[in-house]
Amino acid sequence: MENKKSLWFIDFEKAFDSVNRSTIFKILNILGLNLISNLLSSLWSNSSTQLYFNGNLSDPFITSKGVKQ
Repeated sequence: MENKKSLWFIDFEKAFDSVNRSTIFKILNILGLNLISNLLSSLWSNSSTQLYFNGNLSDPFITSKGVKQ
């Protein structure tokens, strides 16, 4: 019997940056996980980010994509 193996690599850094939040909410609701969907929606609504670059902090800006890490 031949033993086949494979190796997979998933770039989670890019995955977290490109998550479509509305898709997550739809899937959670389809699965009947409405409470979790509502909690995440509250957590992510009006979320903002600031960047620190060369010793300076940017003005806050609204983020509508990706998840908090």
